Amino acid sequence: MTDSYKLPGKDGYFTTSDGVKLHYVRKGIGEPLIIIPGWAGSAYSFYYNIDDLSQKFSVYILESRAHGESEAVEHGYRLSRIAKDAREFFLSINVKKAHWMGHSMGCSVLWMYIDLFGQDSIDHLILVDQPPFLLGNPENTEAEIKEHGGQRIDLWQIYNAFQHSWEEGLKVFSRFFDLELSNKYENHDREEILARAFACHKTHRILGKLLLDHLTQDWRDIIPRITVPTLYITGDVSHATNLDSSIWIVDAIGDCKWIRFSSEEYGTHSMMINAPEKFNREVIKFLTES
Repeated sequence: MTDSYKLPGKDGYFTTSDGVKLHYVRKGIGEPLIIIPGWAGSAYSFYYNIDDLSQKFSVYILESRAHGESEAVEHGYRLSRIAKDAREFFLSINVKKAHWMGHSMGCSVLWMYIDLFGQDSIDHLILVDQPPFLLGNPENTEAEIKEHGGQRIDLWQIYNAFQHSWEEGLKVFSRFFDLELSNKYENHDREEILARAFACHKTHRILGKLLLDHLTQDWRDIIPRITVPTLYITGDVSHATNLDSSIWIVDAIGDCKWIRFSSEEYGTHSMMINAPEKFNREVIKFLTES
């Protein structure tokens, strides 16, 4: 029996320099577009996007270690290693430059990539719904924390919860973030895709370790150094970003276009699933016209 929700494109595998087998999905011809899903996200995060995007580009969706179909090992769960994995994958496809897109923690991976490897391999950059710094400093005012998208987080409470179980981890995570990845609508297909995109129950322990590293990173020194054409996409009802932090990022990047998804447009953290028509249209327009 065939799976009606099978991902479009061809499966591929790439082995990193430290011996980890990473899964990716590829479809299309043309200029390469490499997509890095967010924390706990798989290639299914872009299930509704790969067909449209592959009409114009050679799309690669790379699943990080312990994500999706990629191998889950006991080492390498820090953003520096994930960024190195992305670099090694880029070198393996033998192109001079690529368009790069990151969602959520995928943006952090790209910011780390820029810090480590520069921007020579980046043609256009697409950042989807990630603030510059998630961890609220106890000495900061509420306004200062809001400006960089932070929260007053108990890091070890979140980490320890994910060591116990995926369900407990999400429960504690939701105490600090208003976690709502989808709006209420009559579309069972999209609910199924969302579930597949974040089906990480078996890797909760090691993903908790990666989340700890992710939450402590401060990108406010890296973002103003971005010089490539950039598209920043946010959702007005996302748990990850807010208006103040989004304005900060757009102002910090010299060449940056900002696309907002309203509540009526299902502008959650996963707008590429909730509103794929607008998402695909804006991405293609940015990459072909800028």
